[in-house]
Amino acid sequence: MRPPASSTLMPLPGAVVYPIGVHALVAQFPPVWLRDNCPCAAVAAALRAGDPMAFAVLARIPVTFRYAAPGVDLTTTAPLIAVDPRSRIRGIRYNNRCARPPQLPYPEAVEFYAAYRCLARLIADPSAQLRLRLGPGDCLVVDNTRILHARTGFSGTGSRHLQGCYADLDAVESAWRSHRPAVRLQGTVGG
Repeated sequence: MRPPASSTLMPLPGAVVYPIGVHALVAQFPPVWLRDNCPCAAVAAALRAGDPMAFAVLARIPVTFRYAAPGVDLTTTAPLIAVDPRSRIRGIRYNNRCARPPQLPYPEAVEFYAAYRCLARLIADPSAQLRLRLGPGDCLVVDNTRILHARTGFSGTGSRHLQGCYADLDAVESAWRSHRPAVRLQGTVGG
């Protein structure tokens, strides 16, 4: 099973939505699993309560995430745990497939990787996972700043196709607000 991932290549708060559309020609689909990590940010909150130093390290040390392919080069650098100015947890950036090792002095690297392993153990805890089996035509929509997601292994016959699609939540929220006349204010654009 792949480790779960969150939105690492988009800056918060411009969150992304990650719909998965499934098309497959197999009788049984392996489950996907989810971990809701916001608004109370259960994983990060558990780390903060159990190991405040590890939490502080992961909220302070920036990590670069990068995905490059033909025609695409996405990168962002930010701490694994996003907190707002009042130290409220906003989300977790966790995707070991596109994370680059932070360039740190040895003592700080030891501290960072110890904290990273603590976070990984909390994320991998089966008691906090929701496993879903998707069928042909199913669509799963998640907010990547709230949900860590992964797929289990696939060993059946046939084929499986997952299609990802991303949307900037600022644009989604703007469209939603623009269709609600009651929230428009006098004297504002469109009001």
